[in-house]
Amino acid sequence: MTRFGEAKQILPGSLLVLWQISFQLLYGLLDDAIAADLHLPLMEQAWLGLTFLVPYAAMQWRAGQLIDRWSAQRVLGLAALGCAVGAGLFASATTHEMVFAGRLLTGASAAFAFPSVAQLLRFSCSGRQFGLAMAILESCIGFGSAAAAMFLLWAPDLSWRTVSMVEALLALILATWMARGCYQAWRKDVSMVHLETEGQQKQKLLVQWSVVWAASGVYAWEAGMVFAFGGFWSLWLERQQLLTMREVTQSSLLLFLAVGAGTVFFGILSRGRHFRCWLMLIGTTTGGMVLLSLLRLPVAEQGQFHLPALVIFGLSTAVGGLAFGEAGLAVAPGRVAQVVGLVNGIGCLTGGHLSSAADKPDASIWNRSERHDVVWAAGVDWVAISHRLMESALRFIDLTIWPYTYHSNTNTNWTQSGDNLEPARGNGTTIRMRITRSVGHREVDYWNS
Repeated sequence: MTRFGEAKQILPGSLLVLWQISFQLLYGLLDDAIAADLHLPLMEQAWLGLTFLVPYAAMQWRAGQLIDRWSAQRVLGLAALGCAVGAGLFASATTHEMVFAGRLLTGASAAFAFPSVAQLLRFSCSGRQFGLAMAILESCIGFGSAAAAMFLLWAPDLSWRTVSMVEALLALILATWMARGCYQAWRKDVSMVHLETEGQQKQKLLVQWSVVWAASGVYAWEAGMVFAFGGFWSLWLERQQLLTMREVTQSSLLLFLAVGAGTVFFGILSRGRHFRCWLMLIGTTTGGMVLLSLLRLPVAEQGQFHLPALVIFGLSTAVGGLAFGEAGLAVAPGRVAQVVGLVNGIGCLTGGHLSSAADKPDASIWNRSERHDVVWAAGVDWVAISHRLMESALRFIDLTIWPYTYHSNTNTNWTQSGDNLEPARGNGTTIRMRITRSVGHREVDYWNS
């Protein structure tokens, strides 16, 4: 499949990412109606909420490995078909087993969407374009959640089965859209070995685990804060009868619109520059801690300035979307899907953990366990991002002040002449020198005899 064929799969793949987050949020907003209709006990209701998230997050790493092995073109259409079947099974469920099976199949199939599009973008964009493209892709998380909230505001009287059937129909349309590309990819030998250039096959860039670790911490922070505390504050106010359910949906709409718009804004602002990106990340992490500390004030418990605070909160956490671009550029193109999947999986598990800790009938707006989790997550963020800032500063010094490192394979005296090394006069010994210059994440060798 040509590069144009890859580009044609990016749009439906991005829509599948938007679809899977809207499917998950719609369940979160309709879980009480679903539990009442199916007569689910409280424990089964809690397990049903995790049936989508746990397989989705746990399969991210393995899904990325399969995508890197078989290519995104082969996988995306099958993933959309699995989502359609799972959503349809969930919508038509009459027993508890069918409900759990539908959610499980949907979560496992949706796990392939985000890493697949990341791989397509990595092979279709240059380095700086890839950072912005991943920020735009990450904005689908915010805009998909906002679309789900807007749909419920537009049609509040629809049953959960009708909403789920509409979701299944949309997934089937996406699967049909990608069917031709998927068929052509399986018919032709489109593996990642053929997609890589000869130079990429000869020289693989090593995974910079410091970047992946820092990116995972950043996205874990964003996902945990947005889905746990951004949504929990509104639900807590609704339990205190300070907000209606419609107002909770409106606040979720504003929050996720801010997340989506903020991700695109920060992606444009960073322009693929690593130091600027990580500087913004540590600044917004600190700002997020300040915003969360305001939840302890009496005005937070009374719901004052609720909507403006949620918008600011969404904008401050949106910068976490830059983490995917940084992690994807730190690895070889043939491994980008599994690394992006790893970062996404860690963030989803963190968000699910904080959401389950907050979503309790007796949970306070700022209890002790949540406070410890937030401080721990922020500490990991600050250490990881500070490490990246230090590494970027040292790399800048290396490229501007001491750009070259010389290695000699003899003990012969030598003199320097520009970028060349010459034997000292009267020595009579031939010297073969290796001049190494750091270029981005690589080292390029120049041999001088």
